[in-house]
Amino acid sequence: MSPPHILKMRNAFVNPLWFQLVMHGEHQAKAVDERTVELKGELLDVHPSDRIRLRPGQVVHVWLDRHFWFITDEEKAQMEEEARRQANEEKERIRQYKNRFREEAEAFNATLNIPVKWTTGVNLVLSGLSEASAGDGYFKNTVQHIMLLEDLKDGRLVRHKGEFLCNVKRRGRLKDRDASYHVDGDGNRYTPKVTCKACLRIARRWSDREGDSK
Repeated sequence: MSPPHILKMRNAFVNPLWFQLVMHGEHQAKAVDERTVELKGELLDVHPSDRIRLRPGQVVHVWLDRHFWFITDEEKAQMEEEARRQANEEKERIRQYKNRFREEAEAFNATLNIPVKWTTGVNLVLSGLSEASAGDGYFKNTVQHIMLLEDLKDGRLVRHKGEFLCNVKRRGRLKDRDASYHVDGDGNRYTPKVTCKACLRIARRWSDREGDSK
C-alpha cells in the first residue's frame, strides 16, 4: 500500500480556532474534487508530487503531524486488515512457540523413569515478585524440581510424599514448596521440563538401571 498522502493548505491565513479543532487526532474529511479535500470548512490540496486522484465525496482521514497527512477510507481499511493479519500471525507464532515448549518438556520428562508418581515443583518466594523475578512468583532462574506424589524408598534413598527428589533445603522465610505447571499455546496445562540438576542426577540411577536391563 502507498504511504500516507500530503495535503497543503490552500489559504495562507486560517483562523487559529480552526487549527485548535484539527491539531489533535484523526479527522474525517471529504474530497470536493480529484485533488482537493475539505476539512471542517477549509480546503486543502493534494501535494503536487502525489499522483492520487480522488472521487468527489470520497471519505478520507486527515491528521496533522508537521504536515497535513491523509489516507483514503479504502487505504485505512487495508491498513486495518493488514494489522489484523499481522496480529493473527503473531498470535499463531506464540501459540506454536508455547506448544514446542510443551512437546520438549513432555519428551524430556518421559525419559525419567522415577519409580513412583511425581510432578514438578518449585520453591516460591515472596521476593519472586521483585524486579529480579519473572513476574509470576518465580525468579528468572527458578528451577523445576521433581516433586514426589508418593513416598519413595530405594536402598538408602528415602523421600516422602511432597518432597523434592533432591531434598533441597528451604532457604529464608515466606517460602513454600508448590507443585507447578505451565500452559501451552492452546491453554492446556502441562508438567514443565525438569531443570534441577540435583534431581536429574539422582533420577539417572533408574535410567541407568533400565539401560542395564536391556
